[in-house]
Amino acid sequence: MKSLTKVLALVAVLALALTCFAPARANAEAAVEYEEKTIKFDLSEEDPDTTLETTDFGDYFSTGAITGDSVCAVGDDGDGVLVNFAHVYLTEEGSDELLTGPYAVTVKYTTATKGDGGIYVRGIRPELVSSENKVLGASMSFWYYEWNWYKEHSGANGNSGTGGFGVKVSHNATSVLLSINTHKDDGLHVSYEVIELTPPEGFDFNGLNEYKITDDNKSHIEVFVNGTLLATVDYSGEPSDYPDEDGVIMENGILYYKNVVVKGADGTELLNIDNARIAAELPIIALGNRNGESHFKDFEITYSAPKKAPTPEPTEAPTQAPTDEPAQPTDKPADNATQAPQKATAKPADNQDNTKTDGKAFPVVPVVAGVCGAIVVAAVIAIIVSGKKKK
Repeated sequence: MKSLTKVLALVAVLALALTCFAPARANAEAAVEYEEKTIKFDLSEEDPDTTLETTDFGDYFSTGAITGDSVCAVGDDGDGVLVNFAHVYLTEEGSDELLTGPYAVTVKYTTATKGDGGIYVRGIRPELVSSENKVLGASMSFWYYEWNWYKEHSGANGNSGTGGFGVKVSHNATSVLLSINTHKDDGLHVSYEVIELTPPEGFDFNGLNEYKITDDNKSHIEVFVNGTLLATVDYSGEPSDYPDEDGVIMENGILYYKNVVVKGADGTELLNIDNARIAAELPIIALGNRNGESHFKDFEITYSAPKKAPTPEPTEAPTQAPTDEPAQPTDKPADNATQAPQKATAKPADNQDNTKTDGKAFPVVPVVAGVCGAIVVAAVIAIIVSGKKKK
């Protein structure tokens, strides 16, 4: 019975500790504030034929033009041009910097009307997954210009097309196309489901249209064209990978959201699948092109970033009021002595939680933690002493 009493007492002490520390921790987390930022990739001042790698794109994106007649460069009109086998996709560092919270990608875009180009969100770094292409007799990765070779490897339940990961938005000669890349049990295990959407009035099939794709980075994507909402994509489920298959594909443990529901602007369900390839970690934005040409301009990413605490201004020492009596000299003044200047106040940590008291910062979290720690230690000592006395 005595042992049970001690156990219950220790449980009570633990509960007290959690009660004390939880508000302090919550207070600290609540102190982090976010702000919206936009990064724009303006090519209008770049010389024609300049490779995108040497522009601002090169700071955040991997770029590639694979064959000798492929192009990944600045066009004559200050736009970006992808010709034949070409793509740009966000680097891991770029994703880690820009896509840790809600984000939106906006771009004026057009592609060859057979739909082999596209804008991608929630893709992965394509070099992470490799496949053995028996038609080509070579190992390949599913680059954002690459054909998935699904039907060419006897795939019977999906589509062949470009890209292998994430959500792809494009158009053909009659519709806006929304594609969800998927896993299949046959072929090279990479395919996609495609939905044809009616474009908004005034859509130019031969010129640039504004595409905007928003992602809350939790479960919800919205697709806008020329300011009109066309579809939503909800992704969910515990992230998991797809199995490797020797001689066919090496998935390498990449985690995906597999459950996807696509709805039209009016809420009508258009697709419901559980085999999607929606990146769960370090999502990638990309533009890809295969055959023909894709053109884009006014490419920008709006994202959320933690606010940096402003650097406090140095405080000045108060000026002593003059008195009628002369100041008393020191016994031995130092030779050439000067008063040391006052140091500026230290910059607070970005995540420091301070409560203002009479205009001064009061460190709530350390004080609460210290008090709670003292209470817990005292309670444990009391229990131990009590137990010894009863013996």
